[in-house]
Amino acid sequence: MINANGEVIGINSVKITSAEGIGFAVPINIVKSVIDSFDKSRKIR
Repeated sequence: MINANGEVIGINSVKITSAEGIGFAVPINIVKSVIDSFDKSRKIR
């Protein structure tokens, strides 16, 4: 997901096909912390 400035603001994770226009995303601040953790330890926590 990107905002009007072209910045990444989230990662799409689930789309409910039986519902109209409903989806879920992980906020970018959560994604960044997981990436940093993985980069340091090579393990996802």
